[in-house]
Amino acid sequence: MPIRTGGDRAPLFYVHPMGGNVLCYVPFAKRLPPDRPMYALQAFGTDAGTEPVRGMEAIAAGYIEAVRRVQPHGPYHIGGWSFGGFVAFEMARQLRAAGEEIASLVVLDTTALNPERRERTDDEALIAWFFWELLWLQRGGESPEAVIPAELTTLDEKFEYITALAVAEGVLPPGSTDAIVRRLFRLYEANWRSAFDYWPEEVDQDMVLVHAVEPLPEVLLSMHTAIRSMHEDPANGWRQRTSGRLTVVEAEGDHLTIMEEPYVAAVAAAAVGAAEAAEADQADEAFGGGAGAEREVR
Repeated sequence: MPIRTGGDRAPLFYVHPMGGNVLCYVPFAKRLPPDRPMYALQAFGTDAGTEPVRGMEAIAAGYIEAVRRVQPHGPYHIGGWSFGGFVAFEMARQLRAAGEEIASLVVLDTTALNPERRERTDDEALIAWFFWELLWLQRGGESPEAVIPAELTTLDEKFEYITALAVAEGVLPPGSTDAIVRRLFRLYEANWRSAFDYWPEEVDQDMVLVHAVEPLPEVLLSMHTAIRSMHEDPANGWRQRTSGRLTVVEAEGDHLTIMEEPYVAAVAAAAVGAAEAAEADQADEAFGGGAGAEREVR
């Protein structure tokens, strides 16, 4: 999805979060310098008539094909927010294995899992988390007060309730049926399972982690606690995934609000800074110069 096509610098390629949509990158792109194009990768399954792709390796391989239609060869600038960070990491791994160079890899507050993570998460929990995020997107960062009533016991009843409230909140257009919500949930569930089953081997890749300084919102804390993620680690668990240089950039806001004003400006600056530092290093090497400026590493 072309978010911004103007500019003559190497483009940024950023992957969608768990829900599959890339509109979250519009505020981010507005903060990029005018010479930096940006493309975002939106999930199959978002639109009617398409089905989600399952498995991190398969998702990444499909997105690499899309990226190469825009930029056939590296060096590449790749990143992603939340779930998108997992996909970006796997894309970088596959591209490196194919002999391509990854100039910058940026993960926006993505939290790695650990070997002791809970085995599986049932659909009941996923539906609650999905519902919360669906409403959060419309409410502009406010935590939804509505929960699925306890008397609704079947999936059909829950999807009907979610649809009605999403329409009332303006998340879905009037007249929407629960088929839309079911499709979005299938995508959310597929991405969740893909992330949960992903345990990548260590890669020798420099990367930047943008780390939100505020605690996880309540519903996300519940989610990450349930699956035993590495959200309490200062590097979100990425130190165990790369033997390259890991730069941690602290960002004001929490996991959700870092992609909104006013915090998104600093997040975009970190991504641009990573790309520009990599390009400066490449220029130095091309002209026989020394290494680029050192960055803070944790």
